[in-house]
Amino acid sequence: MSEAGLSVRDAVRECLEKDPTDRTSEDVDVLLEFTQHLKAFTNMTLSVRRALVATMVFAVVEKAGTVVMTQGEELDSWSVIINGHVEVSMSQVGGKTCERSTRFVNCSNLSRPSSLPPPQKK
Repeated sequence: MSEAGLSVRDAVRECLEKDPTDRTSEDVDVLLEFTQHLKAFTNMTLSVRRALVATMVFAVVEKAGTVVMTQGEELDSWSVIINGHVEVSMSQVGGKTCERSTRFVNCSNLSRPSSLPPPQKK
């Protein structure tokens, strides 16, 4: 990776590691520039991306094989893979690997088995 690429990556990580309440407008601009190239954000308007990058939090999962969510878990967030991959495995359906910049909520493209009840709405 070029020196410029490393400095951009470092700037993005620095912005992401800040508490969202401590982000400046410059931080939001850095994150907007970064997210415009990620597939998970391509169909979003600028205002939606701006709202997301202003409030998003950064998490690192260092150990391979770590379960980050379980089937049937009620989700209150939306996750995007920035680097690496995640394996999605659902009982009675099989599995799929999701790569960088994939949304967790849409990466599996698996049909829900008819034996499972529909998701509960709040």
